[in-house]
Amino acid sequence: RQDVIKGIRMKQLPKVLRLTPRRFTFDLSVMNMVKRVDFWPFPVNLNLTEFSDDAEYCLFATLGHRGQIGGPGVFDLYLRPLRSQCWYRFFDQKPVVQVDKRQ
Repeated sequence: RQDVIKGIRMKQLPKVLRLTPRRFTFDLSVMNMVKRVDFWPFPVNLNLTEFSDDAEYCLFATLGHRGQIGGPGVFDLYLRPLRSQCWYRFFDQKPVVQVDKRQ
């Protein structure tokens, strides 16, 4: 057994930053992959100027899935156009305007 630190180093941060959380973990009790269903908060504005001069990001979309592994499910897309203060939720092909409570 050996301790390992996993990561990535970038010379320059991208203009569009895409983050993908690990949604699945291996559960030793059932010896299978299980989907994590816990809440994962994230900021609307992400300031990474500690790591680079030009590294301020503004969240404009999230994509989530509800359902089980290998079974049916639905996707939720939340989208905020760059010049808008409104969030739009796309669920079951029907866009709905959402109020942004974090601003």
